[in-house]
Amino acid sequence: MQLSTLLPLPTLLSLALALPSATTPSISVDVFDDTACKIPTVRGYSFTANNVCKQFIKAEGSVTAVSLNGPVKQGCVLQVFGDTACKDVFAAVTVDGKCQRPVLGPVSSGKLVGC
Repeated sequence: MQLSTLLPLPTLLSLALALPSATTPSISVDVFDDTACKIPTVRGYSFTANNVCKQFIKAEGSVTAVSLNGPVKQGCVLQVFGDTACKDVFAAVTVDGKCQRPVLGPVSSGKLVGC
């Protein structure tokens, strides 16, 4: 007997979505000198805990964030900041692997929130 015959599809989906939230987030962040994500400065900044500020080597023009251990829970974002102390928030970067350019200018640090 298969599990899918015992549980309705919405229940299976909610179970599948709930699983990643029990694991520690493992987010890989690439930062770029330009605003089009073409000139990489650093690949693979590792973010594995909420509310831990990480400084970038220098101010960066764009960011991509990817989850290394499956889908992230709803509300999980990488906040990016204009200063190195994670105080001057510029944007919340979605963890989806797409190029994102903070509107307010280059970013100098980041931290996970809600993961």
